[in-house]
Formats: sequence, C-alpha cells, structure tokens
Amino acid sequence: MISRSVHLISPSGYCHNQPAAWRGVERLRAAGHQVDNLETIGRRFQRFAGTDAERLAEFNRLAQLETLPDIVLA
Repeated sequence: MISRSVHLISPSGYCHNQPAAWRGVERLRAAGHQVDNLETIGRRFQRFAGTDAERLAEFNRLAQLETLPDIVLA
C-alpha cells in the first residue's frame, strides 16, 4: 500500500460525530497514512466548523503549503 498525506479541512458544518471522525483518523494512520490539520475536527462556532475567518484561513494555509498533500479531505 502506498502511504499518502491527508490534509483535513472543514469548510462548512462542524463534525457532529466526533468519535467517528477520530476512528477515521486512526484507521488512516493504521494504514500508514499521515493525517494533519486535526484541530479542524473539534472546531465549532454556532453550526459551523469555526468562524468565517478560521474556515477561510484553512484554505489560505492550504494554498501556502510548500508541499501539497496527496489528499484534501473535507
């Protein structure tokens, strides 16, 4: 199996099922993949996955990475 880099983003609603999200992260890691931007899982503002500024900053950080991830997973 090929190891991939996975970058998580939450551009809209927050994660309703936190335990399932963390199980997914552990499953990806167990398969040898690198998963980053984990703070996006627990972030919440009202019904969103963070404030407008936080969610926009997530895209801006992604665009500024020196090496792009293999997968961007929302």
